[in-house]
Amino acid sequence: MHTARKFLIFAWVFFCCNVQVFSKDARREEGLRMSNAELKKAARSPEKTAQAVVAQMSQREKLGQMLMIDMRLWSPGGANARQHVITKMVKEHGRLIRQYSLGAVILFRENLVDSKQIINLVDDLQNQSPRLPLFIGVDQEGGYVTRLQHGTQFSGNMALAATRSTGLAKKVGQVHGLELSALGININFSPVVDVNSNQNNPVIGVRSYSDNLELVIRMAENYIAGLERFPVMATVKHFPGHGNVSVDSHYGMPVVNDTENDWRRIHLKPFAHSIKKGIRAVMTAHIALPALDGGKLKDKNGVLVPIPATLSRSILTGILREELKFQGLIFTDALDMGAISEHFEPFYAAKRAILAGADILTMPILIRTPNDMLRFEEFFRQLENAAQRDQQLAARIDESAYRIVLEKFRMGLSWQQPSLSKAKEIVASKEHLELEEYIARNAVTVLENNDVLPIQLTKKQSVLLLNTSQARNELIRDELKAMARHTKDVSISTAMHVVDYNSQMSDALLAEIQQADIILMCTENLTQRPQLGQQIIDSAAQMGKKLVVIATRNPYDIAYLDNVDAYVVIYGMTGYDATNAGRNTLEVNIRAGLYTIFTHARSSKNFNKPKGQLPVNVLTPGLEELLYPYGYGLRY
Repeated sequence: MHTARKFLIFAWVFFCCNVQVFSKDARREEGLRMSNAELKKAARSPEKTAQAVVAQMSQREKLGQMLMIDMRLWSPGGANARQHVITKMVKEHGRLIRQYSLGAVILFRENLVDSKQIINLVDDLQNQSPRLPLFIGVDQEGGYVTRLQHGTQFSGNMALAATRSTGLAKKVGQVHGLELSALGININFSPVVDVNSNQNNPVIGVRSYSDNLELVIRMAENYIAGLERFPVMATVKHFPGHGNVSVDSHYGMPVVNDTENDWRRIHLKPFAHSIKKGIRAVMTAHIALPALDGGKLKDKNGVLVPIPATLSRSILTGILREELKFQGLIFTDALDMGAISEHFEPFYAAKRAILAGADILTMPILIRTPNDMLRFEEFFRQLENAAQRDQQLAARIDESAYRIVLEKFRMGLSWQQPSLSKAKEIVASKEHLELEEYIARNAVTVLENNDVLPIQLTKKQSVLLLNTSQARNELIRDELKAMARHTKDVSISTAMHVVDYNSQMSDALLAEIQQADIILMCTENLTQRPQLGQQIIDSAAQMGKKLVVIATRNPYDIAYLDNVDAYVVIYGMTGYDATNAGRNTLEVNIRAGLYTIFTHARSSKNFNKPKGQLPVNVLTPGLEELLYPYGYGLRY
């Protein structure tokens, strides 16, 4: 009895002590979250406060600040069950943010439906963060890569460069900054400062301003100045330059064989200029550039592969930090892209990226199912354990945690939820959409016109639409219908044909060409001479039909076609997110192109005279000869 009584007393004391400890821990956890007043004070002395805050952080908190997760899709039933698009925060993601003190989230088009939904989602995410506000990032480049479903899309960087207006570049930056900040988004992974020096580049293309170094620098500088008028951090990408690749890094690892001299002469300069002007964030490229780092790594299959820049200490620390003196944040491009994930396990890639000099690991592991949550937890434990054993890794985590906290204080991040009423006034406002339309019209570039353009609309015309998908044909058909409604005494009938330009002419297609008054032949990123494409052009010429080739993305398609009588570049028709196949449509570009192709005697003021100047050189397919020089653009 005496022994039992002693045990009960011991147990009671132990319980009381643990309740007290738990209470203290609970109060400590509650006290971790900095108030808006404390955050405002921190913004006045960011360096000193960041040092103090990081000194209080555990290793887990510091490591968590370095991770940026995405949450596009969620399948609670597992990999083979239906996936749900995430427009509201799910509890599993909230637990990850709380448990691992995650510092950042990246959102995609699937997540960003309208202002009310976005503000609520962002606020719910922020409410999970235990100490500091989250970085909330998006890729709102404009044009081909646009994340807001309801927002001002703009025509894209190459279209903007076709206007040659740095003033318009600044205005686009201002609109992006104003709209994103109104929704609570504080990081924009834009602008792309890659110099598109390879016209066969499969991933950058119209996302780049130009192949002209000075134009890239001027446009990017002004865009950044506009964006950062608001509490949104610009990010120049993709260091050390993604403009001369022939492989899409979403699917494989590009190896760029530029000499170091060529790289320094061209691709380095936009980044160096941006750093000199004070840019605070740079995103890496998953490209190998042997002239800068000729080393190799053994991949998960035991094969030696070139070191991608994201994992290269020579490139990120040696050049970006030490040579260029960049002190801001280094974001990796998404680590679940094929260039990395096909070769390296998540833990290995993350550790190498940290040791190379990266501060924030973007999408280090795919999270779609409960099982992925377990994989994330194991991944995190591996990094924690490695940091306990490896002093160099631990020191790097300390450095990055300080940089991240410092930038959050410098930016003045807070818990303040944006005003929905203000967001509704700002996002996709009439003024912003008018600017979008103005830029699109000024960007349209005409490279060929053999007495075809402009085409006079008449009382009744039949137009044959040729495209590689029915959805793209329907986009143009709808814009033609709208044009006819807005133009007196005009009727346009449309026929649509989905084509594979590398196939052969069919009798049905030949009959459609014969019946049409006008043919609009839309191409997208040709990389070889298309058999059917050329047959369509030749057949239309033999029948005396008016045919206009519309380059719906990159302007280079004309290099692969002969005897084109009319060629119009619109710099984008649909956007594409290669990581999840989510598309956005660029009706503003289509509309600007159609109003340039067609005119009407009594409604000429509504139609558009071409003003765009080619922002790139268009070369022959073998890249030996110049076909259309930078600055070229016909007028009428």
